[in-house]
Amino acid sequence: MIEENTRTQRVTEIDLAHRRIRLPMTSKKFFPAFKTLVSVDLRGQLCEARYDPRLGPDRPRSATLVFAKSIAHLVEMNETLSIKLGADDTVCLA
Repeated sequence: MIEENTRTQRVTEIDLAHRRIRLPMTSKKFFPAFKTLVSVDLRGQLCEARYDPRLGPDRPRSATLVFAKSIAHLVEMNETLSIKLGADDTVCLA
């Protein structure tokens, strides 16, 4: 397991409405370098999300995870989540 102090960006009301978690550039090392579907452990629940590294035409931007279902029951507005790699190489957000 990788021990790092990486956190998501603060979750906003708009993020919750769009079922999205924004990730700082330092967290991109946990994910593929391209858009794809990924499985993440979100507070103990295995969830599928669309990952977008958002490389941008002018400069890299914060990556995003967009979940298929609402995450409002797992994530609160204004909080940040720790990002860690689990023992089975699953990205864990807690």
